[in-house]
Amino acid sequence: LLTAVCDIFNNIAPEKLIVYTEDKNGEKEEYLSGKGTNMDVPLAVLVNGNSASAAEIFAGAVQDYGIGT
Repeated sequence: LLTAVCDIFNNIAPEKLIVYTEDKNGEKEEYLSGKGTNMDVPLAVLVNGNSASAAEIFAGAVQDYGIGT
């Protein structure tokens, strides 16, 4: 679930855009982390060919913001 990704990301990253959705009319909805905290421990996210959906969004956000590998 996308909401679960946001809840987890709230605990490990400062306020940042996690992902956005855009409908066929061009209406965007942004999902942000909101607590503004920063995790200070090493983080590795494991994915494979069966990872999908919210797991990919989480892994991508971690990689994009350089808070883990």
